[in-house]
Amino acid sequence: MGEKEQSGKGSDSGADTASEAGAAWSAWSFGGAWRQHALARALYLEHQNRLLYSDKDDPGLQEACRFVGADVALARQAAGSVWPFRGSPERTWSHIHAAELVLLKVADEERLKGWSSSVLELAKKRLHESDCRLVKLRELCGRDGIGSREHRAAGGWRRIFTRKARCAEANELRYAMMAALIGSYTAINSWYSRVRGVRNILISVTMLALGCRYHV
Repeated sequence: MGEKEQSGKGSDSGADTASEAGAAWSAWSFGGAWRQHALARALYLEHQNRLLYSDKDDPGLQEACRFVGADVALARQAAGSVWPFRGSPERTWSHIHAAELVLLKVADEERLKGWSSSVLELAKKRLHESDCRLVKLRELCGRDGIGSREHRAAGGWRRIFTRKARCAEANELRYAMMAALIGSYTAINSWYSRVRGVRNILISVTMLALGCRYHV
């Protein structure tokens, strides 16, 4: 089944999913910006998941797509939580990040090349310049092509492509992207933790100040 046929077949369910996401986002207006962004990301991942699931002859791919679907559903549920102080952003983005990593694990070569620039930009923002994961990803993304290697020719060095080399370098790029993403997600989670700590301190100080005022 081709991608166009698969996309057309799932158009009705996609509309239902969009309406469900909109209802979940409007359930609670506190922190609406991050919820809107998270739900939009969840819908995008669900669409990518449907495209990958078109290959029904691969049991491993089916299993991965089921995991992605479960993570997307849990992310949507967390984003629709009506109590904002129980780690809703952390739960939401943790499931979205897990879904992204699973998709990256089973993505084909074309998707890897398409996603590599976005992953590299995120890693540049979140990882230190000397971080080995960023250095490795930058090196791989800077090559002339996946599966290429230099070979001595009459006119000097030239790039040749072999199936074995393409498979090896695609996997090398895949795991470099996953390592960079995990490092970036860890940095993002640390930032969320610091922000949450500052928020809790401000709430505690405010409540204490109000309590002292009323007692006086």
